[in-house]
Amino acid sequence: MASRTLFDTLNEMEILLSYHGFVEQAAVIRRLRDTDDPFDFGEMSHSLAIWGGKGSVVDVMIPPGTGTENRRLNELIVELEDGLADLGLSTPRAAQVARTIEDWLNSHPW
Repeated sequence: MASRTLFDTLNEMEILLSYHGFVEQAAVIRRLRDTDDPFDFGEMSHSLAIWGGKGSVVDVMIPPGTGTENRRLNELIVELEDGLADLGLSTPRAAQVARTIEDWLNSHPW
């Protein structure tokens, strides 16, 4: 099986966020996924709309009772930062947020 691409990660994030009604956060991810300009991609990938606080993508909590979808979103956030790091586009904030989420995921296996 071919390895996942950053596009795959962003696509799955956008679908998951849209499905659960997080339309603003899904739109942020969709714009990042769909940009053709590498400079815009770099700038958008650092956005507080993704890595910031209240209302950002990393602040989304999919309601309980929806299976493992909240866990999956957190896994995708870690995948996103890993993909950005591979491209040399990570930031200290993104790395810190992703490592915190990753530590939580590792300490709460399901």
